[in-house]
Amino acid sequence: MRKRSQVKKSGNGVRLVDDVTAANAKLIKRLSENENVESAWYFNGSVYGKCGDKRVKFDILDDIIAKIRRKSKTLSGYESENSDVE
Repeated sequence: MRKRSQVKKSGNGVRLVDDVTAANAKLIKRLSENENVESAWYFNGSVYGKCGDKRVKFDILDDIIAKIRRKSKTLSGYESENSDVE
């Protein structure tokens, strides 16, 4: 939306949201309730979560805690580059 920033700045209480599936909405809720995830959002058909200084893409079937552990190890350089992590 071209005028998105103008609408947000207007302060009239209008909120713009994407059309999120029920499954992705539940995933965002689960991520928001997890203490390791600072924030969760939907962008271009995918769900993301912020874990520390890392942005992680999640799927509805993911084990959230296991994925956070794998991502933090991979991004910290503890695992090899040939791991199965995205």
